Amino acid sequence: KDLFESPPTEKAVNELKAEEKRLLAELEVVLGKEAPPVQSVQPGYNQHLSLETRTQLNALGYRMQEERAALKLKLETSKATTAERAEQETALAKRHQAERRALFSDEEWAEDQVRRSPQVGKVRELRGFSATPEGLRSLALAMRDFDAAHPAPTPRDPKRPNDDEDYRSKMEMREAQRKAMLTERLGEAGYAAFARGSDPRFRTLLVLSRRLDLSPAAAVQWLELQTAAQTQAQQARQNPDLTDEARVVALLAIRVETERALQAAVGARGWGAYQRHAGDWLKQLGR
Repeated sequence: KDLFESPPTEKAVNELKAEEKRLLAELEVVLGKEAPPVQSVQPGYNQHLSLETRTQLNALGYRMQEERAALKLKLETSKATTAERAEQETALAKRHQAERRALFSDEEWAEDQVRRSPQVGKVRELRGFSATPEGLRSLALAMRDFDAAHPAPTPRDPKRPNDDEDYRSKMEMREAQRKAMLTERLGEAGYAAFARGSDPRFRTLLVLSRRLDLSPAAAVQWLELQTAAQTQAQQARQNPDLTDEARVVALLAIRVETERALQAAVGARGWGAYQRHAGDWLKQLGR
């Protein structure tokens, strides 16, 4: 039976809820809650602010939504040009930003910008990465400082960035610098855990390992097998010394050996669930 569709056990549900509650409580103290998709501000997200400021922010958020909706309706019924629409929308956004900024002290505003930064969002999304709330905050700030000091390059053609050799070279250099910075802060093992925790594949594997009542180490092993197999397959595809027939044979051998190793690692009970929820990449391995 599909492990993802079968009813979860009471034990699993309680453990996951307890873990989530504990992690969120720790993160909210230092990083705040995730910013909501609308402008209204939840008290927990801005718990470092006074009740009066949070109340004012909520009132401002509702008014901003109403004013944006009114402008949208006005523009839809008017004969304004595209440029005129853009100008009015930009003017409203700037006014809203200025009104919101006026509710914060300089120190509160700086903290607000940290909490809403993409780097904090990336830290929140980490899975299987152990650190104190203070350590997570310090990591997010270090990533923010790095991104400010090393802005990402822009490809000549945004639609075809991989065709731009200069862009690729600059991105590789930037990523190497970023890895060096993170490794210096976290150590080799810490960086490896960070890289895994940032990988969407690992998040899926962690969920699967929990449903199978396995430790996170199982998900680490599965990801290592996948990464090694995909690297081998890429090398085989790019090997100029292989004939087309030899390349097909090599790729097929990689897939067969990888499936054998994965079945042994995942176990008979979880193999079907793995194939359905995390095994699409295997279909591409032999091609």
